[in-house]
Amino acid sequence: KLSGKLHVYVGGADSFFLTNAVMDLQDWASDPALDPPFGGEIVIGAHEGRGFEHCWNGYLPDGEAAPNAVTRELYVMTYLPRMAERWAASAPAGASMEWRSY
Repeated sequence: KLSGKLHVYVGGADSFFLTNAVMDLQDWASDPALDPPFGGEIVIGAHEGRGFEHCWNGYLPDGEAAPNAVTRELYVMTYLPRMAERWAASAPAGASMEWRSY
């Protein structure tokens, strides 16, 4: 039920030492024998050989590396369109899609 639904972001120098756990998850998720396939996204952020801190959440829309102090201002712009695509794709047949017009 979770295939394609998990999107994990962690800084390469996570201050709560979560990076290793996410790398373990990445190893598990990349197993070709996994059925159903993971289908999600795992991103470990690094720039110029240095990792990002805890709460790092991705790169700028142009792919440029930026610290959490900048990218946290982009949560709605970055994630809401992706969430809306998922909601629309997984909506039950006949469900009202009126929310898409707002």
